[in-house]
Amino acid sequence: MIEIYPSFLWVERRGVLFLNARLPKDYKSKIKEFYNTDGREKLEELALNISKSMEGLFGQEEIRLRWDDEKGLIGISIGPSGGIYLNNLNQFQEHNLGTKTSLMTSPIIINYISELLKS
Repeated sequence: MIEIYPSFLWVERRGVLFLNARLPKDYKSKIKEFYNTDGREKLEELALNISKSMEGLFGQEEIRLRWDDEKGLIGISIGPSGGIYLNNLNQFQEHNLGTKTSLMTSPIIINYISELLKS
């Protein structure tokens, strides 16, 4: 079954909570409007605010968003080796994340999907 709404998955063998999110099927047709309505800037500001606000709780983690002109947000790098990246199924797939860094990247992806749906 394909999830259409973002959800969280508990991966017991790793002891980690991850976001499970898929982009809308027609997301590529919405990218131009997303950029035209300052979607990128909104997400960059959100990433900066998350990084700053979590400093006392989780410690400072630099969040870097990766963009593509045609695909939009293609990845989020966090910390020295973690990230979450768009795969060929239009899902964001984690790489080397723990619960802390997963929870820090999740609002960015959820807001990205929300902005796309508004476009």
